[in-house]
Amino acid sequence: MVAFVVAALGGATASISDLVGVDTFPSLSGIGLAVALFGTGFGLVAWAKYVGFDEHVAEERPPLTLTDEDRAALRAQLDESNEELGRRGILTGLFGLSLAAMAVALARLAGQRRPQSHPLATRCAPYHR
Repeated sequence: MVAFVVAALGGATASISDLVGVDTFPSLSGIGLAVALFGTGFGLVAWAKYVGFDEHVAEERPPLTLTDEDRAALRAQLDESNEELGRRGILTGLFGLSLAAMAVALARLAGQRRPQSHPLATRCAPYHR
């Protein structure tokens, strides 16, 4: 959960620094994007480890035939799983927020890239003596 908050903050930093046009530290948007991407990746891996898919098992099974009792038990288990996923709403929302912040920052950076008249031209004011 903390990783998704960090990712959202990194994306917001990249977006704001790019919107404001911070020329004193131009790589701030790149650092923000890196933090957003790292936080999102770390959060997804931590979330997957928390869910607990550590054991990989293949089991041979006979064809599935369900009785009414089995269907009722399966429905109860699926309803319980839906309740568990519903309680993860904050985590899912933070994951979406981190992806949205990173997408906004990437869109701003992609829209800002345009060819310069000279390969060494920058946005800095020309030097006058």
